[in-house]
Amino acid sequence: MTGRASPARARWSVSNVIPVLGHVRGIQAGTALAAVATMGYLGLLAGPPLIGLTAHVTSLPVALGLVSAFCAAIGVGGRALVPAVIPARRAPS
Repeated sequence: MTGRASPARARWSVSNVIPVLGHVRGIQAGTALAAVATMGYLGLLAGPPLIGLTAHVTSLPVALGLVSAFCAAIGVGGRALVPAVIPARRAPS
């Protein structure tokens, strides 16, 4: 069951990102999909070696703590950037 849940969650999260990117400065849906897929593959390929290198230099708890800190920073930074990137909708007059 766990093996099927992870791809489903990944598809659900990507399906929410693509429409948001589509509204940012007129990016086409195909370009947004390519951007999200590129970020996903980059994280998949570069993440484990970077975590392993950090764990080798420091320790595994420190490396995983940095992953958690970066995830928190992305969450906080994303909320701060959304009003600046996506203009607020005006009420119809």
